[in-house]
Amino acid sequence: MHAYMKQFNKTTVLEGVDAVLSAEMDAFIYDGTVLDYLTSQDEDCRLLTVGSWYAMTGYGLAFPRNSKYLKMFNKRLLDFRENGDLERLRRYWMTGVCKPGKQEHKSSDPLALEQFLSAFLLLMAGILLAALLLFLEHLYFKYVRKHLAKTDRGGCCALISLSMGKSLTFRGAVYEAQDILKNHRCRDPICDTHLWKVKRELDISQMRCKQLEKELEAHGIKPPPPCKR
Repeated sequence: MHAYMKQFNKTTVLEGVDAVLSAEMDAFIYDGTVLDYLTSQDEDCRLLTVGSWYAMTGYGLAFPRNSKYLKMFNKRLLDFRENGDLERLRRYWMTGVCKPGKQEHKSSDPLALEQFLSAFLLLMAGILLAALLLFLEHLYFKYVRKHLAKTDRGGCCALISLSMGKSLTFRGAVYEAQDILKNHRCRDPICDTHLWKVKRELDISQMRCKQLEKELEAHGIKPPPPCKR
Protein backbone atom coordinates (compact mmCIF):
# COMPACT_ATOMS: atom_id res chain seq x y z
CA MET A 1 0.00 0.00 0.00
CA HIS A 2 2.82 2.38 0.85
CA ALA A 3 4.60 1.61 -2.42
CA TYR A 4 1.42 2.34 -4.37
CA MET A 5 0.70 5.62 -2.57
CA LYS A 6 4.30 6.81 -2.77
CA GLN A 7 3.97 7.63 -6.48
CA PHE A 8 1.27 10.18 -5.64
CA ASN A 9 3.26 12.09 -3.01
CA LYS A 10 3.21 15.87 -3.31
CA THR A 11 5.78 18.38 -2.10
CA THR A 12 3.33 20.84 -0.54
CA VAL A 13 -0.23 20.77 0.74
CA LEU A 14 -1.42 23.16 -1.95
CA GLU A 15 -0.07 20.83 -4.65
CA GLY A 16 -2.09 17.99 -3.14
CA VAL A 17 -5.26 20.10 -3.01
CA ASP A 18 -4.76 21.25 -6.61
CA ALA A 19 -4.30 17.63 -7.68
CA VAL A 20 -7.66 16.76 -6.15
CA LEU A 21 -9.35 19.77 -7.76
CA SER A 22 -7.91 18.85 -11.16
CA ALA A 23 -9.03 15.20 -10.76
CA GLU A 24 -5.43 14.02 -10.87
CA MET A 25 -6.05 12.29 -7.53
CA ASP A 26 -9.24 11.07 -5.94
CA ALA A 27 -8.25 12.02 -2.39
CA PHE A 28 -5.50 13.73 -0.44
CA ILE A 29 -4.56 12.53 3.05
CA TYR A 30 -3.09 15.13 5.37
CA ASP A 31 -3.52 16.82 8.75
CA GLY A 32 -7.22 17.16 9.50
CA THR A 33 -7.03 20.72 10.83
CA VAL A 34 -5.22 21.99 7.73
CA LEU A 35 -7.61 20.19 5.40
CA ASP A 36 -10.64 21.58 7.24
CA TYR A 37 -9.28 25.09 6.84
CA LEU A 38 -8.51 24.67 3.11
CA THR A 39 -11.91 23.07 2.53
CA SER A 40 -13.72 25.94 4.23
CA GLN A 41 -11.79 28.48 2.13
CA ASP A 42 -12.60 26.85 -1.21
CA GLU A 43 -14.65 29.45 -3.07
CA ASP A 44 -16.35 26.91 -5.34
CA CYS A 45 -17.08 24.50 -2.48
CA ARG A 46 -15.71 21.55 -4.48
CA LEU A 47 -13.69 20.11 -1.59
CA LEU A 48 -15.04 17.90 1.16
CA THR A 49 -13.42 16.21 4.15
CA VAL A 50 -14.73 12.72 4.84
CA GLY A 51 -14.26 10.13 7.55
CA SER A 52 -13.44 10.58 11.21
CA TRP A 53 -10.17 11.73 12.70
CA TYR A 54 -7.71 9.27 14.21
CA ALA A 55 -4.43 9.58 16.14
CA MET A 56 -5.56 12.97 17.40
CA THR A 57 -2.79 15.01 19.03
CA GLY A 58 -2.57 18.65 20.00
CA TYR A 59 -0.26 21.26 18.58
CA GLY A 60 2.68 22.44 20.67
CA LEU A 61 4.69 25.65 20.97
CA ALA A 62 8.46 25.40 21.46
CA PHE A 63 10.18 27.63 24.00
CA PRO A 64 13.85 27.90 25.01
CA ARG A 65 14.87 25.96 28.08
CA ASN A 66 13.88 27.73 31.33
CA SER A 67 11.85 30.30 29.41
CA LYS A 68 9.95 32.75 31.62
CA TYR A 69 6.96 32.64 29.25
CA LEU A 70 6.37 28.88 29.46
CA LYS A 71 4.15 28.85 32.55
CA MET A 72 2.16 31.86 31.35
CA PHE A 73 1.44 30.21 27.99
CA ASN A 74 0.49 26.91 29.62
CA LYS A 75 -1.90 28.62 32.03
CA ARG A 76 -3.50 30.71 29.30
CA LEU A 77 -3.98 27.74 26.97
CA LEU A 78 -5.57 25.70 29.75
CA ASP A 79 -7.91 28.60 30.52
CA PHE A 80 -8.88 28.85 26.85
CA ARG A 81 -9.58 25.14 26.68
CA GLU A 82 -11.55 24.97 29.92
CA ASN A 83 -13.94 27.77 29.00
CA GLY A 84 -14.29 26.70 25.35
CA ASP A 85 -12.54 29.69 23.77
CA LEU A 86 -10.42 27.43 21.56
CA GLU A 87 -13.54 25.84 20.11
CA ARG A 88 -15.11 29.23 19.45
CA LEU A 89 -11.95 30.42 17.70
CA ARG A 90 -11.88 27.24 15.62
CA ARG A 91 -15.46 27.73 14.51
CA TYR A 92 -14.79 31.37 13.68
CA TRP A 93 -11.67 30.79 11.58
CA MET A 94 -12.20 27.24 10.27
CA THR A 95 -15.84 27.54 9.18
CA GLY A 96 -15.93 29.22 5.79
CA VAL A 97 -18.62 30.07 3.29
CA CYS A 98 -19.10 26.42 2.27
CA LYS A 99 -20.23 25.26 5.72
CA PRO A 100 -21.41 28.26 7.74
CA GLY A 101 -23.80 26.20 9.87
CA LYS A 102 -21.34 23.50 10.88
CA GLN A 103 -20.99 23.44 14.66
CA GLU A 104 -19.07 20.23 15.23
CA HIS A 105 -16.73 19.87 18.19
CA LYS A 106 -13.59 18.15 17.09
CA SER A 107 -10.25 19.16 18.49
CA SER A 108 -10.66 21.58 21.37
CA ASP A 109 -13.73 20.70 23.40
CA PRO A 110 -13.82 21.97 26.99
CA LEU A 111 -12.16 19.68 29.50
CA ALA A 112 -14.37 16.81 30.63
CA LEU A 113 -14.31 14.35 33.51
CA GLU A 114 -13.13 11.53 31.22
CA GLN A 115 -9.84 13.34 30.66
CA PHE A 116 -9.07 13.16 34.39
CA LEU A 117 -10.31 9.60 34.86
CA SER A 118 -6.81 8.16 35.29
CA ALA A 119 -6.02 10.68 38.04
CA PHE A 120 -9.22 9.80 39.91
CA LEU A 121 -8.50 6.08 39.54
CA LEU A 122 -5.02 6.60 40.98
CA LEU A 123 -6.49 8.58 43.86
CA MET A 124 -9.05 5.86 44.58
CA ALA A 125 -6.33 3.20 44.50
CA GLY A 126 -4.34 5.20 47.06
CA ILE A 127 -7.38 5.57 49.31
CA LEU A 128 -8.15 1.84 49.13
CA LEU A 129 -4.52 0.95 49.89
CA ALA A 130 -4.47 3.32 52.87
CA ALA A 131 -7.73 1.84 54.17
CA LEU A 132 -6.34 -1.69 53.81
CA LEU A 133 -3.17 -0.79 55.72
CA LEU A 134 -5.25 0.89 58.44
CA PHE A 135 -7.40 -2.23 58.76
CA LEU A 136 -4.32 -4.48 58.99
CA GLU A 137 -2.82 -2.21 61.64
CA HIS A 138 -6.05 -2.40 63.63
CA LEU A 139 -6.01 -6.20 63.43
CA TYR A 140 -2.37 -6.27 64.55
CA PHE A 141 -2.88 -4.16 67.66
CA LYS A 142 -6.18 -5.82 68.61
CA TYR A 143 -5.50 -9.52 67.97
CA VAL A 144 -1.91 -10.27 66.93
CA ARG A 145 0.18 -8.08 69.20
CA LYS A 146 -0.90 -9.65 72.49
CA HIS A 147 0.18 -13.07 71.22
CA LEU A 148 3.54 -11.69 70.11
CA ALA A 149 4.01 -10.20 73.56
CA LYS A 150 3.73 -13.72 75.01
CA THR A 151 5.96 -15.53 72.52
CA ASP A 152 8.57 -13.02 71.30
CA ARG A 153 11.92 -12.89 73.09
CA GLY A 154 12.91 -9.38 72.13
CA GLY A 155 13.76 -10.27 68.55
CA CYS A 156 12.61 -8.87 65.25
CA CYS A 157 8.97 -8.63 66.36
CA ALA A 158 9.96 -6.41 69.26
CA LEU A 159 11.99 -4.24 66.91
CA ILE A 160 9.05 -3.85 64.52
CA SER A 161 6.74 -3.07 67.42
CA LEU A 162 9.11 -0.36 68.67
CA SER A 163 9.26 1.19 65.21
CA MET A 164 5.45 1.43 65.32
CA GLY A 165 5.54 3.18 68.69
CA LYS A 166 4.60 0.13 70.78
CA SER A 167 6.93 -1.90 72.96
CA LEU A 168 6.54 -5.64 73.43
CA THR A 169 8.88 -5.86 76.42
CA PHE A 170 8.46 -4.83 80.04
CA ARG A 171 11.62 -2.72 80.01
CA GLY A 172 10.55 -0.89 76.89
CA ALA A 173 7.15 -0.12 78.41
CA VAL A 174 8.77 1.20 81.60
CA TYR A 175 11.15 3.45 79.65
CA GLU A 176 8.24 4.72 77.60
CA ALA A 177 6.24 5.51 80.74
CA GLN A 178 9.21 7.32 82.31
CA ASP A 179 9.68 9.39 79.18
CA ILE A 180 6.03 10.41 79.08
CA LEU A 181 5.91 11.31 82.77
CA LYS A 182 9.17 13.23 82.52
CA ASN A 183 8.69 15.18 79.30
CA HIS A 184 4.94 15.30 78.72
CA ARG A 185 3.32 16.44 81.94
CA CYS A 186 0.17 18.23 80.89
CA ARG A 187 -3.60 18.19 81.13
CA ASP A 188 -4.10 17.63 77.46
CA PRO A 189 -6.26 14.63 76.42
CA ILE A 190 -3.32 13.41 74.35
CA CYS A 191 -1.37 12.83 77.54
CA ASP A 192 -4.22 10.75 78.93
CA THR A 193 -4.21 8.70 75.76
CA HIS A 194 -0.49 8.06 76.08
CA LEU A 195 -0.86 7.11 79.73
CA TRP A 196 -3.68 4.69 78.91
CA LYS A 197 -1.51 3.15 76.22
CA VAL A 198 1.42 2.69 78.60
CA LYS A 199 -0.81 1.21 81.30
CA ARG A 200 -2.00 -1.33 78.80
CA GLU A 201 1.60 -2.14 77.97
CA LEU A 202 2.36 -2.62 81.64
CA ASP A 203 -0.63 -4.94 82.08
CA ILE A 204 0.59 -7.12 79.24
CA SER A 205 4.11 -7.12 80.68
CA GLN A 206 2.78 -8.14 84.08
CA MET A 207 0.93 -11.04 82.49
CA ARG A 208 4.20 -12.08 80.89
CA CYS A 209 5.98 -11.92 84.24
CA LYS A 210 3.39 -14.17 85.85
CA GLN A 211 3.65 -16.63 83.00
CA LEU A 212 7.43 -16.77 83.40
CA GLU A 213 7.08 -17.32 87.14
CA LYS A 214 4.79 -20.29 86.52
CA GLU A 215 7.26 -21.76 84.02
CA LEU A 216 10.11 -21.42 86.52
CA GLU A 217 8.06 -23.10 89.25
CA ALA A 218 7.17 -25.90 86.85
CA HIS A 219 10.91 -26.56 86.33
CA GLY A 220 11.61 -26.49 90.07
CA ILE A 221 13.29 -23.09 90.04
CA LYS A 222 12.40 -20.55 92.67
CA PRO A 223 11.22 -17.40 90.93
CA PRO A 224 12.44 -13.95 91.95
CA PRO A 225 10.16 -11.58 93.85
CA PRO A 226 6.87 -11.13 92.02
CA CYS A 227 6.51 -8.33 89.51
CA LYS A 228 4.69 -5.32 90.86
CA ARG A 229 2.90 -2.57 89.02
